[in-house]
Amino acid sequence: MLRPAEVLRRCAKAFRRDFAVAALVVATAAAAVATAATPASALEVPGVAGDQLLFVFDNRVGRQTYLLVTNPASEAIAVELVAYGSSGDAALGMLGSTSVRLTGGRTEVVDPSVAIPGASGNAGVIVVTPFQLDLEGQQLVPIVPPVPILGAFTLATGSSQSAFGENAFGRRAVLPGGPLASAGATVDGVSVRYEAIHPSVLAIPGFFNPGTPGASVSNRVVLVAFADDYGPPFRIRPPSSPAMLTGRFCVGGSVQIDVEPMEVSGVSLTTLEDLVGGGDDSPLDASGSAYFSVAAGDDANVLGVFAQSLGTYAAGERMPAALSTPACQPTPTPTPPPPATPTPSPTPFCGDNVWVRGVEQCDRDQLGEIFPSGDTPTCQLLVGLSCSSGAVKCTSACKWDVSDCVCECPNANACRTGYDCLGGVCVKTPTP
Repeated sequence: MLRPAEVLRRCAKAFRRDFAVAALVVATAAAAVATAATPASALEVPGVAGDQLLFVFDNRVGRQTYLLVTNPASEAIAVELVAYGSSGDAALGMLGSTSVRLTGGRTEVVDPSVAIPGASGNAGVIVVTPFQLDLEGQQLVPIVPPVPILGAFTLATGSSQSAFGENAFGRRAVLPGGPLASAGATVDGVSVRYEAIHPSVLAIPGFFNPGTPGASVSNRVVLVAFADDYGPPFRIRPPSSPAMLTGRFCVGGSVQIDVEPMEVSGVSLTTLEDLVGGGDDSPLDASGSAYFSVAAGDDANVLGVFAQSLGTYAAGERMPAALSTPACQPTPTPTPPPPATPTPSPTPFCGDNVWVRGVEQCDRDQLGEIFPSGDTPTCQLLVGLSCSSGAVKCTSACKWDVSDCVCECPNANACRTGYDCLGGVCVKTPTP
């Protein structure tokens, strides 16, 4: 990494050479409108690419941060990295800065504790702004890069040997009303400004149970509120009035915990337990989610990062925007339906056309079956082996009627049990 003075010297030489052309571009930038889509000039949550990047860093004892800054354009650009801390009399005290020249497609790996000595032992935010030098080669004038720049950061914690990564917060440079500014335009805060960050509700979609038995669980919440100062050079400062964030925790899917509003002016580094209070008797005894409604002035930009670890497993993310703060309602226990009352079956009777096995031989059109074979009754099965006419019918007493059956026989062996062969036909054996 080059020393800031050397970066400035090289940039001054390059920019003076082309300054006449650049001046013409800048003079007409306020009227230029990019051909890309035109976003609104206020964001709920920043994207991951932008004409300016913002990072959260934490280099307090036992913690380490690394940044990646990428220029995805073919043209070289110069960027300034400025670190702001959360301690001291100023809520956004400037800790130091450095400048980097990024050739086309280059990615710079930055250790803030080395590149910006004042960042060592501190935590806060780092703002990365593309710039060009003014005519005197002294002031860093913020400009719109050829294409939006990219970045990512990693926050590591030594005590838990865990880390997580996230993309940088990116915001675009826009004209009044929201259209994107053209590449090369000066970001002066009047004709061209960076998008404002105005969420209504910031959310923590889910957190581990801080009291998980037998596990090392830790978390951190970083909330940032700042105002833009276009300089040049570009700087951030505390907003004219603190942003007020009112939190609500939904714990275990049923417990709602509302916390007192907190003021954020600059960088607030805290934890879930500190936000809720209660110390060792913290009511956070289960996993859940959290929501922070935001009330802030027009000049306040508000964003947040949440990170947590369970042993060496860590997860972290920018806090997304929610449409509203929900009421935390327990999941209702479904009421079981009343037991069905069985419909009593009608008592069968002879003549209802429902044959009842073991009670009736038949019932009207239901002829039943012959036991134990289970066959349907026929003249051949009930009277004789060879029957030329007739069919089995059912009497009103639910008995078989074979009176129409004509079954021929040469002898008694051709007749069924209970029938004799008389006159060449099977007839019912008389009852003695």
